[in-house]
Amino acid sequence: MVGDFGGRWITDERFGLAYFGRDTFSSPYVGSASILHEALHSKAQYIARGLFRYQLDENADENIEIPWWTTKNSRTYWNLSRSFDAFHVYSHISLLHASAFITEGSKESLKLCQVASFRAAFLSSLLARASSNELDEERRELVAWLTPLAIKPFGLTDEARAIIANPGRFER
Repeated sequence: MVGDFGGRWITDERFGLAYFGRDTFSSPYVGSASILHEALHSKAQYIARGLFRYQLDENADENIEIPWWTTKNSRTYWNLSRSFDAFHVYSHISLLHASAFITEGSKESLKLCQVASFRAAFLSSLLARASSNELDEERRELVAWLTPLAIKPFGLTDEARAIIANPGRFER
């Protein structure tokens, strides 16, 4: 569904529905990357919860601070389930942007690849530290399988390397 909602896209995983803002389709590449991003969220929902475990982590504490949504004035926290879903998306998206860069040499796709690869690496590092009570074996196996397939982070600052090495501790 396309409309003007103030943002690029809005999803509601409860119904498998994604709303895209008109600017999402400013180019075929941006539009297709956004659609893939949202489709991967839906796939992660299916992988992680299946048809009968949909609301698996609905009440989990949101205690994982997300560095790319953290500023001096605000902080964003996710629970482990949302972190897993995002890891799944960013791992795949890093490959899409790398492919676009190789094919077209676009600096935009290179920057998007750099961002996605950092986010995938951060979340992979975070998920690797989760206890077996926090992350079930199926999710753990998917993280172990997908981590080496994602584009490795590149062009990192010392701060970014430190955040990946110790994902629970960073300052803004």
